[in-house]
Amino acid sequence: MRTQKISQENNYFDSLILDIKNLESHNLTWQIKDQLPKGKKIKGFTLESLKIYLLERVDKNRLKAIEAINKEYDSIENAPDFKSLNISIDWKRSQMYGMNPTATLEVWTERSYASYTAKVTGCGYCKLSAVMSDVFNQSLSLRKLILNNDRLTYGLKDTYFSGRGVGVNTLQNAFDCLGLKLKLIDTGKTFDVFTVNR
Repeated sequence: MRTQKISQENNYFDSLILDIKNLESHNLTWQIKDQLPKGKKIKGFTLESLKIYLLERVDKNRLKAIEAINKEYDSIENAPDFKSLNISIDWKRSQMYGMNPTATLEVWTERSYASYTAKVTGCGYCKLSAVMSDVFNQSLSLRKLILNNDRLTYGLKDTYFSGRGVGVNTLQNAFDCLGLKLKLIDTGKTFDVFTVNR
């Protein structure tokens, strides 16, 4: 997956290089403008000097992007294996959006403990599964499981749990695919508690 992501970045930057080489004026697409530092003025450039400058920026940004991908995947691959996980959801009323969840994920490994928090608001989607996906994706130990899994199912993508309300059943199926069980162990008017077991 790392190679695939790097390949996608290279394809993106290669297409930018072609666009820059074919520039006929100082009118830049937003993709090319994104390569410039914030506040950089291009009026003082001739068209040729602008092309040279932009090509240098693209090369620099390509290296940064690939370095970020490698750093992310190295962090995931070196994450400790977890021993247990608990997810608690607290629901609070919002005047505009009704009940909104805040999720807290507690991850125990052999040598450490970590806690992560996520919140969602809005309407028109499954807030519970959205907040759970958001908090799961903060744990490198969980993302390592996805990375090391040979097969992915709906609800898992690359090294992430799919977000924005795919449904709790989908998350349970995703955990099944990873060889784990996501179980609701307690619920009330303003809380839900889940655990993950092997």
